[in-house]
Amino acid sequence: MKRKGYLEIIRLSKEYGEVKALREVKLTVPQGQWLTVMGPSGSGKTTLLSLIAGLIKPTRGKVKIGGVDIFSLSDNQLLQFRREKIGLIFQQHHLIPYLTALENVMLAQFIHSLPDEAEAIDSLIKVGLADKINRYPRELSGGEQQRVCIARALINNPGLLLADEPTGNLDRKNSELVLNLLSKLHQESNFTIVLVTHDPWVARWGERIVQLEDGKVVDDFLVQKSRGRKR
Repeated sequence: MKRKGYLEIIRLSKEYGEVKALREVKLTVPQGQWLTVMGPSGSGKTTLLSLIAGLIKPTRGKVKIGGVDIFSLSDNQLLQFRREKIGLIFQQHHLIPYLTALENVMLAQFIHSLPDEAEAIDSLIKVGLADKINRYPRELSGGEQQRVCIARALINNPGLLLADEPTGNLDRKNSELVLNLLSKLHQESNFTIVLVTHDPWVARWGERIVQLEDGKVVDDFLVQKSRGRKR
């Protein structure tokens, strides 16, 4: 049975003066799919992710998430929608240095609604940081900091997780730990993932790969092999 599209990208273009960062991109991503977006530097990967997150506005085209045209929303409505429906993971961890791991996760709850310490602790336990709850970012390894970011991104149960080069600053061992964790959580909760990477090894952890070049989709295929463990 064909899965219904949860994320719909409809003839999406973004221009900065004479520079065409995205050109008429069209994609449909079913609920629960892990989509990887690949491409060389300047291909439009991060621009596409920023548009899906509603962080920038398109020159033309639409982004629909769960049937909602996000650019038809007011700025306040879009901000609320992003808080409730989208989790974000970046290459740079963006943790608050003077807050503990627990407090960094609870901060995401506070922005969305009300902090729940027990729920935040449970989220950190799920990402394997039960013994690091009260550590500050400087006391955590790069892989551990990224796991805090995953806990923070998923604490409000978003339907869509956007990840921009989430292993870009990690070595292969820590990259595999982070990707194994994402894979496990994805299988358990069935949220939709759009992950941007330049690394083919990382790309093959997903179910589908889209290749961008010069702001256009040049390839779109399903990953036939088992998800990236032990690759």
